Amino acid sequence: MIYVAMSLLFTYSLVLNSVAPLLNYFRSYFELSVASSSLIPVFLLSGTVLSNIFVGFIFNKLGLRRTLLVGLFLLVTGTSSAAFSNSIALLILGMILIGFSNGFGFTGATMLLLTEGTKSSNFGLFHGAYGLGGIAAPLLIELFNQLGTGFKGLYLTYTFLAVSLTLMVGKATANALPIEETSVNNAERKEKLKLTGESRKVFITYLIMLIFYSSAEIGTITWAGTYSKPGVVPTTLGYTVFWFLFTVTRFALPIIEKTFRNIVLLNGTLLIIFLLLFAKTGNITLFFTTGAFFGPLFPYIQSRAIRKISEELRPVFNGLTYSLTSLGGNLTVFLMGTLIEKFGILSYMLPTSLILTLVLSHFLAIK
Repeated sequence: MIYVAMSLLFTYSLVLNSVAPLLNYFRSYFELSVASSSLIPVFLLSGTVLSNIFVGFIFNKLGLRRTLLVGLFLLVTGTSSAAFSNSIALLILGMILIGFSNGFGFTGATMLLLTEGTKSSNFGLFHGAYGLGGIAAPLLIELFNQLGTGFKGLYLTYTFLAVSLTLMVGKATANALPIEETSVNNAERKEKLKLTGESRKVFITYLIMLIFYSSAEIGTITWAGTYSKPGVVPTTLGYTVFWFLFTVTRFALPIIEKTFRNIVLLNGTLLIIFLLLFAKTGNITLFFTTGAFFGPLFPYIQSRAIRKISEELRPVFNGLTYSLTSLGGNLTVFLMGTLIEKFGILSYMLPTSLILTLVLSHFLAIK
């Protein structure tokens, strides 16, 4: 099941991480301004926010297998809309559907991993699949651009990939997972879902940390291609290197944990330094270097949270995590998009400030 979970995360990552490097193509094709094009990732993330809230609270009733299959159906519909879009309205509809599928896919894949009793140290391996999608996305964009089919050919390919994955997931989970989860009475379930005392502190603190992390990561990635100045490294290659470093450090999380005592403090400090330098110079090599420091943080923080949160609260925590991190990313992308044209360097002060707040929150979490 870990390979099924990784395949899901890879596919969703591939589709999600195509949006940032495609913004320049969307602007050209639909004749959009930079500020207007910021609505594309905003609608994508808005769908993600809504679906994760929905899935987090009805997951136990919906069932794991059904959650996965509904998400993939939405993904197929969204990528098809993007593939055949001749107007910005149809493209945005596709982005909303893709975003809405993410809540089902991310929460479902994470819970699939947990149902297998996988150790928390494998969160690095699991989330490494997300990085692989990030590596492949800009390469595929460049390939389809060279072939002359553009983003439409790319999204049509994603549709076929999502259909294939639907068949794979349906077959792999047919006997392993029931279509409905075992239910408990409402009173018992409500009692188990209560947050009190120490559990409330752990739940809220780790959730806030993940929101700050993802907001900084999403904002940094989305606008790096627009903000970077022309140099020896093309933008698409810069994204590929970013995701390569991002992925390698996620796969290496168990080694990193054993080598460095405080990953949040170390990586957070290095991220602040490199983001400030990127904000000053616009040198894309400084951007892709941050991939090595962003990479391990999310699985490291999430694994720490999962160890301390009860089994009944895990679907709610994961749902809120993916929802609120998307909401934070949504706001960050929008704010950076409005700042980047007129104020330039100030736009990258936002993710830098978020990383600083993350480091400060971590000290609260470990007390």
